[in-house]
Amino acid sequence: MATRDFPENDWLTGAPGPDVDVAQMDAAIAEISTNPSEFGTNLALIVVHKGRIVREIYGEGVTAQSTLISWSVAKSITHALVGIAVKDRVLSISDSNLFPHWQDERARITLGNLLNMSSGLAWCEDYVDESISDVIEMLFSEGDFAGDHAGYASAKELEAAPGSKYMYSSGTTNLVTRILAVALGEKNGSSELVESFMRQRLFEPIGINSAIPKFDDTGGRTAVALDPENGLEYGAHWWMSPEDPGSMTAMGYEGQFTWISPDRDLVLVRLGKTDNELVPVLREKLVQIIRAFPAQGSEIGNDSTHG
Repeated sequence: MATRDFPENDWLTGAPGPDVDVAQMDAAIAEISTNPSEFGTNLALIVVHKGRIVREIYGEGVTAQSTLISWSVAKSITHALVGIAVKDRVLSISDSNLFPHWQDERARITLGNLLNMSSGLAWCEDYVDESISDVIEMLFSEGDFAGDHAGYASAKELEAAPGSKYMYSSGTTNLVTRILAVALGEKNGSSELVESFMRQRLFEPIGINSAIPKFDDTGGRTAVALDPENGLEYGAHWWMSPEDPGSMTAMGYEGQFTWISPDRDLVLVRLGKTDNELVPVLREKLVQIIRAFPAQGSEIGNDSTHG
């Protein structure tokens, strides 16, 4: 069967190899797909091994052509774009003095601090309407920063020295996006240059032709911290899972996952609607799928990640 470096209009498909624990994989997929009370509603689940789709499951009313929301998976996409800009020498992770109105200690915040969620800026990442929530205020406020997500986040004051404290913040990613836009020469109120950069430098080279970037009205890998809420390590806008050393995971609200496991030559994507309290159980089941594929140099039953 022919191989190629990146997918074209369609991914290659194939059967799992003989070293894959197919029974374990299929059992976990079946549970995720048919048990919404425990795992939430599954909308799409795709397993790509060695460049070929080996399993592809969609929920009711969803097809391969459906557009689904990624939520915070987009944070990791933002990091990829920043990485390209750093390679192009448009940005440096040591850049500071990132916003003109940061004339105080915030001028010391670097792009690297933002990527690692360690800016020191005050923030409350909460999605419960009854609670104080900066992320809800940022997204839906009709006040001074309506439609300007980066403006809202950049107005926050420091509560810790830059680089000294990890704090997961959706506002931080909007700051990174604004910094990238300015570096690319984007005019305020436009997203044309950022979208063009995204498509030409990231999406098109890896065969993504259906993504729809969303912008607000203004246009906007080493682990550095252990998140106390989910027990996962975080660095540079990616999550790292202890059950799969060397992997990187993009995670989003309501159980969105893009799990990249280089040692297993594996990519797993799950999109759906899962209540927050069910996400840890869903993630455990995804780990079962991941572990059905042996890491490089291991065999089923001898993989050190098998529990």
